[in-house]
This record gives sequence, structure tokens and C-alpha cells, in this order.
Amino acid sequence: MRRIRLLAPLMALFLLTVSVSALDVAEKPISNGGYTHYAIDSDGLLWAWGDSFHGGITADRDLEWEEAVPEVKNARNACVGFVAGLAVDGDGVLWGFGSDHAGKLMGKDASQGAVRLMDHVVYAEVWDVSCCALKDDGTLWAWGGGTDAATGGPIREPYQVMDHVRAFCGDYVQLEDGTWVERRYNADGVNFEILPLADNVVKLRMDYAADALLLLGENGDLYRAARNDQGWYGGPELLLEHVVTFYGNTAVTADGTLWAWSNDRPAILKDGAPDPSDPYESLSAEELAIPVKITEGVRYAEASEDCTLAIMADGSLWELPSAYHVSIQEEYPPEQFPEVQTACRKLLDQTAPVQWFEGDPDAPAPVLLAAPETAAEAEDPAETVPPEGLETEMPVGTASSDREIPNWAALVSLLPLAAAVVWHLRKKG
Repeated sequence: MRRIRLLAPLMALFLLTVSVSALDVAEKPISNGGYTHYAIDSDGLLWAWGDSFHGGITADRDLEWEEAVPEVKNARNACVGFVAGLAVDGDGVLWGFGSDHAGKLMGKDASQGAVRLMDHVVYAEVWDVSCCALKDDGTLWAWGGGTDAATGGPIREPYQVMDHVRAFCGDYVQLEDGTWVERRYNADGVNFEILPLADNVVKLRMDYAADALLLLGENGDLYRAARNDQGWYGGPELLLEHVVTFYGNTAVTADGTLWAWSNDRPAILKDGAPDPSDPYESLSAEELAIPVKITEGVRYAEASEDCTLAIMADGSLWELPSAYHVSIQEEYPPEQFPEVQTACRKLLDQTAPVQWFEGDPDAPAPVLLAAPETAAEAEDPAETVPPEGLETEMPVGTASSDREIPNWAALVSLLPLAAAVVWHLRKKG
């Protein structure tokens, strides 16, 4: 019996320390927002340049690409935001740089360079007044001057918003089972409802120009779902087939073709230069929402008002001119207005790697989960969920994944083994 008494604590300790698998750090080598730009080279060094006032750069003036400053080493993904930037390195450390506007840098001074904000992070986003980060244990955290991208409020320390999260984009969250939901905040800006959104979707982003959602289906096709006056999304409608990467108003298909749309799209290219036959100036807003072929040999791209950053098939980084800049070059000649770039130029020989998604053509297409026309008409109103961890016991920068999380499925599966061991020892004793 002594052996049984010794075995029981050891078995309990083993069962209780079985942990869930951690999420991996996301790979996103460029971020292009407004007039501020980030790029991660093949050595993992994050470079920042452009507008130093509206974007997060460790500089007291605007910088051309030739003056780009290194911000973070061993970087894996980065996000340009209003007056601040975030980056996650290969060890899961979240770094912030730029201004602490609205508490985005958790009250820390980044005037001398990037500051460490949080550990065990796989992906982060910075918005107008707040920030959000996903940790490797599946918990979602927020901080700053509001709870989401649209709601302002008092500056708040990091607090846990949700758990069991696989990915997120703004207030849209993918749960562990693959379902996407929306966090829709109440008027108090603190409590929110969790509303069903979509299924069979791998990745989701906002198409701000069209006030719509872009949904990359498990089948590898890209869909657009437009929002109605009540804030619900309809459709979705097929936008492009065989998409391997996309972001905002750009998408790359499996053959390496770069497609783009909206008034911020890059100019159509021909022989490495803007195509004079590009109909950009004559198109209506509805016509600009239709994807057009920009060029070939691309792996990933992000567009902004200033330019498009494109990673080519050979891994090099290029700056492509915006269609708008090309359309105004006669009125604002680039020789007199250097900010009006109308030529393609190479920035880096090699960037960090890009992740491509290979869809399953036999997988079902994305579906939007049933939503009422208004929340009041819902048969089962969504539960109002207050943010968790407002009075968290964990200090800022301490990862909740430092604590072991019971994996109940593993516990149940090991119970027969434990019983057999105990029975065997009792028989021997």
C-alpha cells in the first residue's frame, strides 16, 4: 500500500501539468500604413521610415527609405499604427516604439528606442486609440485609451479580453474551433456582446474602402461581405479564386499575380513601369472596388495612400507607385514634389519569409452565421461579456502562459492508464 500512496501524488502531479499546445509567432514581414512603413529583412531586423509624426518611428523628423532606422532585432511581425508601432520578435516578446499616445506603450518612454511591453505574444495590432495582443496560450489582451478600434475612453492597463482564441483582426476573433465571432461593444465601451460571424474561414481582414469584410475561405478563394445599415454583413460574394495571401485591398493568387482595388491601389504596371492605359482616373467608386491585375511575380503586398510595398518571388522588397500619385504627376511633378513617387524602386534584396496558404478546393465555401437585422430581434440575444482581468494579479509583461493550463481531454484519456497502474500495484502488494 505504501507504493500506492507514493504513486498517487506523482500521478496527480503528472496529470495536472499536461498543457495545451502553444500558438506559434505569426510571420508578417511588412506593414504599410498611411505614410509610415515597416519592413523586416532576412536577418530579422525591423526597419522603419516615412512619417514620424503620425506613425511610430524612433525619429524626430520624417525619414526617406535611405534614412530608415532599425527598431527591433529578430522581428517576426509588425504593425504600423497611429503615432505608435508594435512588433513581435522570435522569442514572443512584444516591443513598442513611437509615442505613448493614449497609453499604447503602457506608459513607457520610447524616445531612445523600442521598449519591451509583454511576453509570450504571437501577434499584435495597434489602432487609433488602443492596442490588442494575442498570447501563445490563446488569451487576448487589450490596453490603451479604449477597448477597441472605434471606442475611446480612459487609459487602461492591459487586461484579458477573451481566451480560447486562435487569431484576431480588430474586433473579429477566431475561436479554437475555427469559428469567427465579433466583439460588439455596448455604449459604455467596456462590456461587449459576442456575436457569431463566419465559418469555413482561414483569415479575415477589413476592406475599409468598401466597408466590408474580406474572408479567405478554407477552399483558397477570397470573398467579400458588405455591411448593411444595421451593421450586419451580407453575402459573401466571391472576389478572387486561388488566393494565397491578401491584406486590405491587395491579394496574390497562386500564380504570383498581384491584384488590387479601391482608390488606394497601386498603378497597373507594364514592363516595370506604370501603364499609361491604366483607367484609374475614369473609374467610379463602384468600379474601383473591382480587383484589377497589377503585375506578376509577387508573393505578398500591402498598399497605402503613399505607395505599395511588394515582396517579389525572389524575396526582394519593392516600392510600387500608387495609382493616385501617377494620376497627379502632371500637376505635381515628382521633380518638384519628391513625395509623389511615380516609379518602382527596389528597397531590399531579401525580406523575412512570407507564409502562403494553400487552400483545399474540396473544402466548403465561407458562410456567414445567421444574424438578426437588429440585436433586439434576436431570439437568443448574445451574452453581454465584461472584459476579464480588469484587476489582474499578473504584472504587466508577465505571460499568463507561465501558468500550466489543464488539458482536460488529455486528463480523461489518461484515466484508464492510471487505473490500470493502481490495480497492478495493488495486486503486486
